[in-house]
Amino acid sequence: CQSDGSSGAHPGSPPVASTLAGGAAFLHSSSTSSRLVSSGMLGDQPNDGPLPTGLRDTRRLWKGLIEEDQGRELHVAYLTALGLEPGSAASDETRQGLQKILLGRRYASRKWSELEQSHALSTLVRMGGRSWRPVLARLYAQKRIATPVRRAAFITLGERAADYDAAGRRDLVDYWRDAEKYARDPLTRGLALIALARIVATDLEDPEGAELARTSQAPDILLREARSAPTTRIGFAVLALAIAARNATSGGDEVTRFRTEAEQVLLRGFARSEGNAGKRAPYAVGLGILRSKAAIAPLEGVVLDSNVEPMLRGCAAVALGQIGSARPS
Repeated sequence: CQSDGSSGAHPGSPPVASTLAGGAAFLHSSSTSSRLVSSGMLGDQPNDGPLPTGLRDTRRLWKGLIEEDQGRELHVAYLTALGLEPGSAASDETRQGLQKILLGRRYASRKWSELEQSHALSTLVRMGGRSWRPVLARLYAQKRIATPVRRAAFITLGERAADYDAAGRRDLVDYWRDAEKYARDPLTRGLALIALARIVATDLEDPEGAELARTSQAPDILLREARSAPTTRIGFAVLALAIAARNATSGGDEVTRFRTEAEQVLLRGFARSEGNAGKRAPYAVGLGILRSKAAIAPLEGVVLDSNVEPMLRGCAAVALGQIGSARPS
């Protein structure tokens, strides 16, 4: 497909995006899923018709989702495609329907699975606007919500941190505190740490930010987890710390302390995990994300050691590329 959404086909051919978003009857479900997601990726392409960009295809996708029960795989593909369309093309009916689906209510005469509920949440948030904020806040306050939905809530929390000002980000940390105590399993807890890291990182990117480093315990939570998290989530904890601290380059003594301590935690963990490639790899990746100049020598040592597992050598090489080492490999 060309950048203008055309296919280079003969005049009179239907627009690619509209064709992809059309009926699903003639393709196997896996092919149809790929086709639907592709249609969403083309959703921001201009069209020549009277309707605004994305509106026709959003309507088709929503109609295809709710009019016929086609199985979970296709429902997830429809939801994913909808989330890729321009948010301005989503009707109130679509947004209200997504809210009902993600909250576990019957909609379009059927019950929706937990996986479908989680994708409905992601789609609603990616559409933008204000409708998702009260829904997300409501989810954080609930003790009993489906695990896939809770995970999606953490993912979207981190994704949308940039939509908030400094005061709003403090509210997000409060939401996070309310929700993380219900994150029982390692994956959900790990995603919660990544979400907190993205909130802190967004705050540190703001020229008028760094409020969280000075006024909240969020950085200390990330440091503590990276030092002492169990094996089942240490990888998440290390990556979360690196994500949060990579932009901690200015903003006062608290920010400098956070960056320094984060680098020390990652360097120490990399050194102490020698001989355990699986445990050591996240530290290598984290040092690359952090762009730690102090890590260049130990990472090069791993890359040049033919006795080290290829997976770890690859992680170390990527980390060196992120740091920007000028020395030849």
